[in-house]
Amino acid sequence: MKAADYTILATSERYRDVAAFWRRQLGDLESVTDALDRPREPAAGSRQSIDVPLGPAARAALARLAGDGLGRFTAATAGIALALIRYLNRPGVLLRSPLLPDEAPPALNGTHDVPLVLTAAGELTLRQFLQHAAAVVEESYSRQDFPIQMLSEREHGADLAALVEFSVSSEPVHGATAWPPSAVHFNLDELDHGRLTIDVDRSRVDEAFASAMGAVVQRTLDHFETLSTRVNEIERVPAEQLPQLTTAWNDTDDDRGFRSVVGLFDEAASRAPDATALRFGEAAVSYRELQERSNRLAHYLIETGHDAAPIGIWMDRSPWMVVAVLGVLKAGLAYVPIDADCPLERLAFMIRDAGLARVLVDEARATTPLLCEVIAADREMPGAAGNPPVEIAPADLAYVIYTSGSTGRPKGCAIEHHSLSNYLRWAGDYYWTSSDTGSMGLFTPLSFDLTVPSLFCPLLRGRTLVVYPQAMGIDELLRRQFAPGSTVDSVKLTPSHIRVLEALRPKSTDVRLIIVGGETLTAQQVASVRRIDPRIRIVNEYGPTEATVGCIVKDIAAGEPITIGRPIANMRAYVLDDAQRPVAIGVRGEICVGGAGVARGYHARPELDAARFLPDPCVPGGRLYRTGDVGRWLPDGELECLGRMDDQLKVRGYRVEPGEIETALRGAHGVTEAVVVGHEGQLVAFVESMGDVDQGALRAMLGQALPAYVVPAAIVRVARLPLTANGKIDRARLPLHLTRAHGRPSGTPPRTERERVLGRIWEEVLRVDRIGVDENFFALGGHSLRAMAMMRRIHEALGLDTSIGEILANPTIAALASALASKTPVETPRIERLPEAGHYAVSHGQRRLWLIDRIDEDSPAYNISSAFDVRGPLNRDALADAFNALVARHESLRTVFVEVDDEPRQRVLDELRLPVDHVDLRADARADERVRGLVAAQASRPFDLRRGPLLRVSVFQTDDDRSVLALTIHHIVSDEWSMRVLIAEAVQLYARAISGGATSLSPLPMQYRDYAAWQQTRLSDDALEVHRRYWLAKLAPPVTSLHLPADDARPAVPTSRGRHHRVRMGAETRAKIRTLGATRGASPFMALVAIVKVLLYRLTGELDIWVGSPIAGRTHPDLAHQIGFYVNTLVLRDTLDGDETFEALLDKVRRTAEEAYAHQAMPFDRLVEEVGAARDLSRSPLFDVMVSYESDIDGVPATAGVEVEEIKLDSGVSKFDLTFAFAESERGIDVEVEFSTDLFSQERIERMSAQLVRLAESIVAAPDIS
Repeated sequence: MKAADYTILATSERYRDVAAFWRRQLGDLESVTDALDRPREPAAGSRQSIDVPLGPAARAALARLAGDGLGRFTAATAGIALALIRYLNRPGVLLRSPLLPDEAPPALNGTHDVPLVLTAAGELTLRQFLQHAAAVVEESYSRQDFPIQMLSEREHGADLAALVEFSVSSEPVHGATAWPPSAVHFNLDELDHGRLTIDVDRSRVDEAFASAMGAVVQRTLDHFETLSTRVNEIERVPAEQLPQLTTAWNDTDDDRGFRSVVGLFDEAASRAPDATALRFGEAAVSYRELQERSNRLAHYLIETGHDAAPIGIWMDRSPWMVVAVLGVLKAGLAYVPIDADCPLERLAFMIRDAGLARVLVDEARATTPLLCEVIAADREMPGAAGNPPVEIAPADLAYVIYTSGSTGRPKGCAIEHHSLSNYLRWAGDYYWTSSDTGSMGLFTPLSFDLTVPSLFCPLLRGRTLVVYPQAMGIDELLRRQFAPGSTVDSVKLTPSHIRVLEALRPKSTDVRLIIVGGETLTAQQVASVRRIDPRIRIVNEYGPTEATVGCIVKDIAAGEPITIGRPIANMRAYVLDDAQRPVAIGVRGEICVGGAGVARGYHARPELDAARFLPDPCVPGGRLYRTGDVGRWLPDGELECLGRMDDQLKVRGYRVEPGEIETALRGAHGVTEAVVVGHEGQLVAFVESMGDVDQGALRAMLGQALPAYVVPAAIVRVARLPLTANGKIDRARLPLHLTRAHGRPSGTPPRTERERVLGRIWEEVLRVDRIGVDENFFALGGHSLRAMAMMRRIHEALGLDTSIGEILANPTIAALASALASKTPVETPRIERLPEAGHYAVSHGQRRLWLIDRIDEDSPAYNISSAFDVRGPLNRDALADAFNALVARHESLRTVFVEVDDEPRQRVLDELRLPVDHVDLRADARADERVRGLVAAQASRPFDLRRGPLLRVSVFQTDDDRSVLALTIHHIVSDEWSMRVLIAEAVQLYARAISGGATSLSPLPMQYRDYAAWQQTRLSDDALEVHRRYWLAKLAPPVTSLHLPADDARPAVPTSRGRHHRVRMGAETRAKIRTLGATRGASPFMALVAIVKVLLYRLTGELDIWVGSPIAGRTHPDLAHQIGFYVNTLVLRDTLDGDETFEALLDKVRRTAEEAYAHQAMPFDRLVEEVGAARDLSRSPLFDVMVSYESDIDGVPATAGVEVEEIKLDSGVSKFDLTFAFAESERGIDVEVEFSTDLFSQERIERMSAQLVRLAESIVAAPDIS
């Protein structure tokens, strides 16, 4: 059947209800499919039959049900379906069955089978389930002659035949048929004789798995004797498996009595006091010295402390950090490890949340203002060197490690001493079965629980701990440990660290033991280690923080499959269903762990404890931790981890396990690592390889092993996947912007020369390849700034004038080409150069800022500041030459402002040597803190518009190859667009100064003074009249102030003091905003303005909402590469209706924005004069709230041996009551709320920001609701 014929059929009056039925049945396929493994190598003999004899209870029940009119086949099929649901731990199952014989052959059902979709809620009785099953079977067969396969393909994007893994048939019911069975087929031909047969594809299902399935079918049918039994009472697991799952495979008891970590360390120190405990560069610390230093610190903490509160440790890696950890434990206290690079906001949260009264720091951090006592611990403490008289009990707290929370609030995992001791004693014996000589590297953050064994295990066994400096990069850290002669023979790392090793390619090493944890270990990574040295022992250690580092372990032998193995000493492991009951061998469930290593819980988070820590159903009084990992038992008693439950994605309604796709990709030639994520409703794969990969070949390979719906839409090759500080793959930093060119389906190519020219322009502006003529501008990431760039390029290429509004109103290449067809090329007059003079007119915007400066000359409100982290050797002379070349190129950078006849005028200085200040902080232990203060001071220092220069450049050098470049410029000679021009050109000029070569910068066709004169003539009364009439009509009646709820009274004259608060709308919300906007012909900016207006309406109850918005103002082609004050401000006024839907409001906001773009020629200061609203000096004119937007702003390119990254600054000022600055990226939409501290408290803005994010999420979920 053709697609067009199907559409006619499915919407016809005769088949509309049939199509609706199958649409409902197949609407939740992900819950009833994908239960079995993917194909393995074919076994000898393609299929195997297993007889399943039915017991007397089952035969009697089926006979009775058949007598009650249910039908023996229907009753048996219901029993099989229920058994599969229970056995496979799924909410439902999809079975294929042949068509019922009919006098008329099927005309529409080309596959000759009927899908039976059966689900079973646990609270149903068997009677209720059988009634449901009978109805499904009857209704499905009565609608069997329909193109069900085509419906699945067209409406769900899935090949139904490929998804169905179970089938059922009965010759007495269906007749003799050559119908092909599924991977598991239930033959009911002999049902009347008390048995059924399971026929299995041996490449998909092994005999033990199928036999266990048959046992569950038997037991389920036995239960049909008592129809009051509930579904959740039916056994999931064959009785013979339960002892293995609960007891035999958890026989790990090893009762050696409690010995604290402190006691174990002291014993090691007493055995060999002069042996080397720590090595740090060339320095060495003996066990005696380490013991005495930690004892002194312990005595100090005991003598100066007042309670048993945990103590924070915020130190760089060094011997003193190890002393701090031991000293806290020897004082009988718990430590809270804090990442050396921990942001102050997170640190403050941890101090409050953990109740820290003291934090141990390095001398460099000793002056950091914290909410508790700060103790410099990188020095010898006074006091006794002997062991403190402290008794440590098994249930005493050892440490609290903070991990990220799903809500964004970190959670502290509390580990008791008996858990820590149990793990470390097992680990020491397991890692090193004989010699206690050798060393282990410490190179990961203290706040990462993988560091716990690295730090403690060698010290408890009398070995040497090699501590590596904090500032050293991961490549160098691994290179040094794996270099021959390093003396390090044991390393604990993550699989992602192995990928770094692959790039380093060490030829030989002294390392003989690698303990891997934190992520899934792959066969490729094992092979990489074997290539370094086949003698290296590889231990795959699994365990969440909540189970004290590691709880399941496997030695990976050559040629063996990679599993996580078996539980360690005194630990238990289970694979459980949602009700915390065991599932069968080979069936997926949640990995849960119990035993001595289970944490006390989360500090002060009882609601999380209740959700994650549960009673052990197999051990009275025991506790379990739910890991959130999906796993299964293998027949040999080892566990396989299959990924995270919360990593599961849905694509077109189907549940997808990214780990399955990642594993398949890692098996491809040349691919060393793979990550699969969901992005804008599709799957995206990132593959790491040393060379190019053939995306088509990879997709074809995946298509042979996986269903079509899980083959990624885009496969992006990267040289190296980004890592977190803990050595795990950093999914937040994946380059999602690269997916557009890799994964977008091709559209209709351009058909005319005009469409081809527009296509090239769209590709250039939108940074997307091969755009079809019917693809939507907004869906491809378009917005008003890009429309402006497009407008300029259209004029350059075609000589046609267009507008932002026209581009937005025609959001496809085809539509825009049609709209331009009636236009004739025109030549836009160039902006004429002015003759030289002593002074020049100012622009409208400059005049307004000059007047503001006259009112308050000491205000930094209109300073624009940027700071950049510069990594690499920065040549100060070349930098000064670059900025001075920039000053020579752009007259605006050497302009000052003078008064002539009481009017402001520009004066362009013939020469200006811009000083580039250099502050050397390399010897300052508090360099980073000092830099923040110095940058803030520069940003807040006012300019003198009369004298200049109006640009400041400073370099704060913190290390030989690390500096911070700070720029501050007055808004009267710049704007945000100009700052991007300034940085881009400065980079090019710096590279030229280094190399001595020529620059590619084209000469400027004009200067800002020429623009100001051009603006004056362009804005004559006649030229401005059409815009004036629009704005006077739009803004009548006069504005009324927005009465936002505030914490303080509005001052008569605002101080411009402000702060910033940042939140993020997630990637899913961003995608939905873009999709919603595209469906309404609106840009993401317009949708965000509408959301802000809904928020303001809810905050104030007012319907007439005015907001301001900046627009670049560069409507002439000559202005694209200029530095100056070109930005204009638009007023966006809309009257809301409390009963309208958001879609209706968005349409309204879109029209307002398009009209504003068309009439942007009206300067804002002139508009204020024309409107004539009463001037209130306590407010900005016309609006109190500003909304701005930027998207996909390029980073600063690396140049001349340096890498440059922008640093986010808090300017300390606020020009308006509120500014919502939206910045769109692939990670979501970052929202920076700038607020006046004259009016609002930080707490109020935090609540308001959270409300905005929630509002956006709810709106995009249901935009058609008022």
